[in-house]
Amino acid sequence: MTLPCTLWLVRHGETDWNVAGRLQGQLEVPLNARGRRQAELLAARLGREHAATPFSAIFTSDLGRARETAEAAATVLGLPAIAREELRERHFGVMSELTLPEIEAQHPELFARLRVRDAEFVPTGGESLSQTFARTMRVLSAIAAEWPGAQVLVVSHGGVIDSAWRAAMGVTLSVKREHELFNASINRVRVTEGRFELAGWGDVAHLEGSEDAAASRWGRSG
Repeated sequence: MTLPCTLWLVRHGETDWNVAGRLQGQLEVPLNARGRRQAELLAARLGREHAATPFSAIFTSDLGRARETAEAAATVLGLPAIAREELRERHFGVMSELTLPEIEAQHPELFARLRVRDAEFVPTGGESLSQTFARTMRVLSAIAAEWPGAQVLVVSHGGVIDSAWRAAMGVTLSVKREHELFNASINRVRVTEGRFELAGWGDVAHLEGSEDAAASRWGRSG
């Protein structure tokens, strides 16, 4: 029987657009000062975990905010951070850069479909929840198949990590998200022959006792 791969899914550190509630999607938005500090605290935590049970590989979205978060961990773990385009956030198309109130005012028809989590809704120039979910499952399943029995760190975005949670919990894309997904949080799933199982969620113990524990929650800003 194939041994499970444990994926440590980490959301990138905070950005100013996270704080403002702007949809980042696949745009390049750098970490802010708090986000860089979160990345440092996360790296230290992962270093302690690595000493107990080593990580075998690190994968990251190729967007800068994820890569910067991953590179802090890579330095501590002594492993290369392998960038994968498929780990990017959902592409929000014409809604990118906007806050929810701005989308409602400027694109009311798009806002209505966004609010009801229409899984097949493709914003102009963007991609649907279904498309994001499909590419997330392909890349995470491929990584897990490549590293059976290993611990693998994956640094990505809210939409990607939410997709993994839904796969593990059997929750459809149309169901409103009520689970927490903090910046620089650790979220673990075990993958065995393509089957996802939740192993831990929303771990921000490494941020506790500092102002970084006020990590912004993920709405749709990635």
